[in-house]
Amino acid sequence: MAEQKRKRKDGRIGGRRANYSPKAHEVGARRFLPLGWAYWTGFFLFGLLAIAMAVEVVASGTQGRYADVFGALLMGSLFTWMTYLFATSRFEDE
Repeated sequence: MAEQKRKRKDGRIGGRRANYSPKAHEVGARRFLPLGWAYWTGFFLFGLLAIAMAVEVVASGTQGRYADVFGALLMGSLFTWMTYLFATSRFEDE
């Protein structure tokens, strides 16, 4: 008996290779960018706060206020981490 090609539900004939290819937002530089508007909002807001803390570190360091430098470094690292989390989260409605 000859083998018959199996048709997909949409009528096309083909293999399963396309099922294993990664999604467009999971490859390249796009995997480090947010998906939805809420993630973009958090990415933008926490990114601005991280930049503000970096400016505070420089400004406080030049004035000799080292307690402020420590606090700004701590908060800046936390804001940078939150920015990264907003950028790489991949929760989707299914």
